Amino acid sequence: LGPHVSIGNHCAIGPGAVVRDAVVMDGARVGAGARVEHAVVGLGAEVFDGSELIGDPDGDAAFILHGQKA
Repeated sequence: LGPHVSIGNHCAIGPGAVVRDAVVMDGARVGAGARVEHAVVGLGAEVFDGSELIGDPDGDAAFILHGQKA
């Protein structure tokens, strides 16, 4: 994890997940082996095992909103 990561309450970050320059809000889940970079994972949202949620480091962040799954 890191750099520049904020993890909310009651979150689950799976083994081997990469989370950088990101916000993971309360109750969200980042699955095993997933990559989340330059992104916001909303309240209760889920990034599935092995998935990628990657925003532009020089522009817009990637978002997965409240309760969504990707």
